[in-house]
Amino acid sequence: MSKFIMIRPTGLNLDLLWTPFSAVRECGTRRKNDMLLLFDVGNTHVTIGGYDGDTLLFTGRVASDRHKTEDEFAMIIESVLHMHGYSVDDVEDGAISSVVPVITQALDRAFQLLWHKRMVAVTTSLDLGLTILTDAPELLGKDLIVDAVAAKAKYPCPILVFDLGTATTCSVIDAEGNYRGGMIAPGLGISIDALGSRTAQLPYISLDAPAQLVGTNTKNCMRSGVMYGHAGMIDGFIDRIEEEMGRPCTSIITGGLASKIAPLCRRKVILDETLLFDGLRELYRRNKDKPR
Repeated sequence: MSKFIMIRPTGLNLDLLWTPFSAVRECGTRRKNDMLLLFDVGNTHVTIGGYDGDTLLFTGRVASDRHKTEDEFAMIIESVLHMHGYSVDDVEDGAISSVVPVITQALDRAFQLLWHKRMVAVTTSLDLGLTILTDAPELLGKDLIVDAVAAKAKYPCPILVFDLGTATTCSVIDAEGNYRGGMIAPGLGISIDALGSRTAQLPYISLDAPAQLVGTNTKNCMRSGVMYGHAGMIDGFIDRIEEEMGRPCTSIITGGLASKIAPLCRRKVILDETLLFDGLRELYRRNKDKPR
């Protein structure tokens, strides 16, 4: 039986999700120029989030297009704000975590075009509140750093953080709160793309769990293998890492595809879909007054 806990975004009023934008603005008590705008740049998507203190106001997602200019990204940012009932006047500052350097640069220039200042960008030179014990800390993925910062602030150590995106990563935080290292495996999307492109008769499929484990047609057999196989991999990682560390760990699952896999895991996992944004807000708090 699956054992997972879902963490809902702090302060998010779900009743507002279906309220017209004008009504949302009229019923709110926010002051202008107090929004923190966050950017999570992955290999597939850029996720944009707006926060008022601890309250998540909205999220939006666009493709990670390496060919877009700062002008195009500026128009996209302004459009996302407008789509959710806000404007550039509502934004006070920004922070970015990115694993695509060329998009980092374009988004930073776009932010400067709109607000005439730079964002807080995640690097190992920031005050992380976290000691990284890998062989080359400066090469550690920015998303892994941010996830670890948030996990350490929110959950008891030791901690395993599984981030399901283009790749599936596991970050290990030891009992002392240090970043020990981790694992990188092909993500769900990559696995499906490989089956579709490297075989003659297997089709491309959607990422939905089949109704039963043992499939009775090609597509359900593929779904079962990819989805349950991924959940089994995570269960196996937890078993082996806990054995190596000699104690139970808090296991967190996050990322764009986490909600599809968490219910299929047999080990207890906590589904935290805002973990990276929580880490970005913590890093912003620690570093907002430092030179950028």
